[in-house]
This record gives sequence, structure tokens and C-alpha cells, in this order.
Amino acid sequence: MGIGVIIHGYIECPGHGWQAEDKRVFHQNRRVIEGLPDSDHQWPFFTRNMFSMLPLRHSLERCIPQYEAQIIHFAGVYKNMYVMDAEWLSKFERLLSNLCWYSAVAIVEFSQFRYEWSVDVGGVAEQYLRVPPLPPQEWSFQCYRTNSEAVPMNEAIDGAFKSSYHVNRQKTK
Repeated sequence: MGIGVIIHGYIECPGHGWQAEDKRVFHQNRRVIEGLPDSDHQWPFFTRNMFSMLPLRHSLERCIPQYEAQIIHFAGVYKNMYVMDAEWLSKFERLLSNLCWYSAVAIVEFSQFRYEWSVDVGGVAEQYLRVPPLPPQEWSFQCYRTNSEAVPMNEAIDGAFKSSYHVNRQKTK
């Protein structure tokens, strides 16, 4: 028996998509993700299927949610991983060391811990223009506890929205 804990996040990568440099970064990052194993026999499991990338935006006419950045998103469910496992972090940083990226975030839902990586954008911008693009060699890393405070919907939602499945839960004494 155990508890399944969701870990999810994203890696923000440079690029609008239609410039030659952005295409090189996109294709390099895709090769790196595709190079991850299908199955990982060493706990905690870290596999290709955890990661996904939006398609490359070749023109402004292609309407996909990509504005000034390319995103690699990821998710997995781990047994009893209440806080991030050091070996998972090591595997993730090995991945980051091969990608061209600006920032990354991983969240452990159970503990509400948020892990953030960032690179000096000015320090890597020239590296990403090279052929082939060069991944960053250093970055900063910080951990946070997220705040799960409830807020009124009108503060958290832009526009009129009423969920078809909204249940009004009132506290009883």
C-alpha cells in the first residue's frame, strides 16, 4: 500500500518557432527528450513518456499556445514521494544539462513544494544561437512551499465563468 503523488512541471525554452535559431533549439531539445529511455529500472523512474512538447510554430498563422517561448511539460505519479527524491532531481538536472532552456519548475502536489531552476538569459543567449546550440553549464536552484489559500473565483478567473460541475460547499456547524 502507498499513496500516489503527482509530480508535474515545465521547462521553458527559447523561441518563437519561425526563426532559424529557434528551429535548431527546438530540434535539439526534441532529440534530447526522444533520447530518454522508454523504461527506467532505477527508482525513481524517469522516462521519455513523462515529457511532451508542443509542435513547432512555423508561422504566426499556426494558432497554438506558444508565445515567445517553447514549453516542455512533464508529469508522473510516484508512490510515496512526499518530497522530491534527490535521485529524481539528479536525473532532472542531467536532462537540463543537455537542453537549451531558460527556466524550469517541478511541483510535488502532496507537499506543495515548488522547485525552480533558472539560467542567466543574457549568459546563454549567444550559446543558443550557435550551430549546434550549446546548453547552459550552470544555473540557480531554489525550493519553495506554495500557498494553497482559497481565493474568490472573481479574483482568480478573467471573465464570466460558471462551472457546470460546481458544487457549493457550505460549512456547517
